[in-house]
Amino acid sequence: MNKLSKLTLAASALIFSGFALASSNTGTSIQPEQQQDPMIQHLHLTPSQVEQIKTLRSDTDKKMATIDTKDIQNGLLINIIDSGKWDETAVKKQIAAFGKAQEQARYYRMQYFFNLSKILTPEQKAQVKSDLAQEMQQQ
Repeated sequence: MNKLSKLTLAASALIFSGFALASSNTGTSIQPEQQQDPMIQHLHLTPSQVEQIKTLRSDTDKKMATIDTKDIQNGLLINIIDSGKWDETAVKKQIAAFGKAQEQARYYRMQYFFNLSKILTPEQKAQVKSDLAQEMQQQ
C-alpha cells in the first residue's frame, strides 16, 4: 500500500474516531463524556471548536446520505458467481456503480478534512501531523 493511502487511512481513523463523540453529543455545554474524550483533551479543543466540528460532521453525514446508490444492485456479483455464468456487462456496470459511490464518499471525506483543518489552530494541526507520522511509523 502506498504512503498516501496509508496516510489517508490513518488520518481517517484518527480524526473520525477522535471526533465521533463530538459529533454525537448535543447541547452547547461541555458534556462529561466530552471532557473525558482523549482526542478533545489531546488537541485541547475549545468548546467552540467542538461545536463547529459537530456541525461539520453533521453536514458531512447529510451529504454522505445523499450519495446515489440506485445503480448498485445488492447481491448481483454473488448471484453471477453462484450462477456460474459470467455477465461482462452486468459486472462492469456494478463495479462502475461501486466506484462512483466510493468516489463521491472520498470527495466528501476530503472536503470534511479540509474544512476541519480550518477549525484547528496551527498548533493543533501540527499535533495531528505528528500523531499521523507516529502512526505511520508503527505500521
